[in-house]
Amino acid sequence: MPTRVLDLLRSMDLFAELPDAELARIVGVLKERKIAENEQIFAEGEAADRMYVILQGRVRIASTDHFGRERVLAFYGPGEFFGDLAVLSGEPRSTTATASTTVRLLQLRKDDFDMLVATSVSIMRGMLRVMVERQTMMNTRLSQESSANHGDVRGQVTVVFSPRGGAGQTVLATNLAVALAELAPDRVAILDLDLLFGHVAMLLDLVPRTGLAAITPAAIRSFDRDSLTYYLTKHAESSLRVLCGTMRPEDSELVTADHVRAIVDLLRRQFVHVVIDAGSRFSDPALAAIELADRVLLLSTAEPTAVRAIQESQRVLRDLLGIVPERIRVVQNQLNPYSEMSPADLMARLGADEVTLIPFGGEDVSKACLNGFPLVMSHASNPTSRAIIGLASELERTGGELAALSTR
Repeated sequence: MPTRVLDLLRSMDLFAELPDAELARIVGVLKERKIAENEQIFAEGEAADRMYVILQGRVRIASTDHFGRERVLAFYGPGEFFGDLAVLSGEPRSTTATASTTVRLLQLRKDDFDMLVATSVSIMRGMLRVMVERQTMMNTRLSQESSANHGDVRGQVTVVFSPRGGAGQTVLATNLAVALAELAPDRVAILDLDLLFGHVAMLLDLVPRTGLAAITPAAIRSFDRDSLTYYLTKHAESSLRVLCGTMRPEDSELVTADHVRAIVDLLRRQFVHVVIDAGSRFSDPALAAIELADRVLLLSTAEPTAVRAIQESQRVLRDLLGIVPERIRVVQNQLNPYSEMSPADLMARLGADEVTLIPFGGEDVSKACLNGFPLVMSHASNPTSRAIIGLASELERTGGELAALSTR
């Protein structure tokens, strides 16, 4: 364990300035623990007797509001620490920590923590820096939630569309939404507009109670936040909210472009990010979603026929819908390890300024789909996951800028 742990500590800003001898002393007082998925690490109100550093897995930090509902505050991953504030203050825990996946932790007892903080200025300085960053993020979140309660948010709408089925747009849309939800807990929603055979709920192992087809556009326009909550299904592990277009294929004709305009307007006033799986047909609902989008992700594979379909899609978006090129991002999904075309080749064929590559992720991708657990949570280091998480981070940055502009 020491070598592996030393390397992890060296990579953390908190311990980066310490010499190896000091790091070795810290390793000597750390104890490794393994936590099962969904197991509670500590609970709100408990005495704070230790802090934790994550070696592997994801941890969900949440509190309970005055209605008894869980409020997800943050997700932490490898190399991040938590539980420090209560240990530092001596107050009872103000949050509950739960393992979102199987987790391996390093725990540091309060007595050892107090000794380290008292003898190392760099540790205290690093800890204060992280605390300030987290407090800034929390203040931003509280401001966004207050705006959402008054319907003042203008969330970023990202549409994922592929002109050909089987390109993986539902896997991309679902995992992108989950990755965004881990960056902005409780403030991300996904709308499944693959109206015939939408699989977003299945990929998240959810059973929705109803769908968009069951609501009239007029009713949607009268909804407040509490009314909307009834129709959304929460993915507990990530805090993502899910709205399916239909519950049965025969209901697909009931969903109109007016439905989409009404629900997107409502969702973007309540959530910082709205991801839409628009399917693979230029139906009226899909076209309405694309017109409303801040960003359209056009998903292609590496086959020549797929490239031809993307070229036609670009033409439709540009000439018929008037979508400016800055709002369109071409994404190449590598479905097998032997690609027929590189991103550079695709850029040249499409005349695009940029192509985002989603690398081949092996059997982890299909296993995650079959298990109903998002790839970006179960296999965060997978190449496919890393690319999607990177895309989510970029969207979160631009979404923050958009939210700031909307409040002016």
